[in-house]
Amino acid sequence: MYRQYKSSVHSVDTLLEKSFSNLSVTDLNKNIDAREETEGCNGATPETELPTLDHSVLTAVEKCWEEIALQCSQYEENQPYTQVPDDGDWKTLRVFVSSTFTDFFCEREILVKKVFPEFREWCQARKLYLVECDLRWGVPNDSTTALTISMCLDELDRCLAETGGQPLFLNLLGKKYGWCPSETDVPEDVKTKFDWVQGTSITFMEILHGAYRFVEDILI
Repeated sequence: MYRQYKSSVHSVDTLLEKSFSNLSVTDLNKNIDAREETEGCNGATPETELPTLDHSVLTAVEKCWEEIALQCSQYEENQPYTQVPDDGDWKTLRVFVSSTFTDFFCEREILVKKVFPEFREWCQARKLYLVECDLRWGVPNDSTTALTISMCLDELDRCLAETGGQPLFLNLLGKKYGWCPSETDVPEDVKTKFDWVQGTSITFMEILHGAYRFVEDILI
């Protein structure tokens, strides 16, 4: 798997080198001249209308991150998970895959059918039992909102507990922010247990609970 990765990186590097080697200074000057022609005779850049800033949204975002900063400082002072001692015996290694439920279907398929099987062999040679946690297949279609939220964060909490707060957390994030449940959708016990930040999505909370609060202890 590592050799395949290095081969892919080399192929990309070679392609970039060929592309840049074929780009001369003359080509760059032509691009600059063409851009100046489109800007008008006086050389002024055409004005673009900026979107109106919604101050209520800005205030909500700032409030959200203030709460997160407070949570991170509290987690740093009081680490809720105990490190797993290395006694030479077999250990469980959990990989939590996080993304919105309707995004990255093909990428998840590659992980399940190609990456994880090879990674599992690598782990077994080192006395590690690999368990991948992809809740795309674990949440029934008829699940209630409360059950869906609980299943996602409970499984993530299990990964944290069994790895001393240091699971392998894989987040696949694109343009979608994810589903934001209303305040009444989130059960009170879930709000308390996971320090729920109101107004955020489930994917956001997965990132926060699975990685961001422990930013000092992990590599992002």
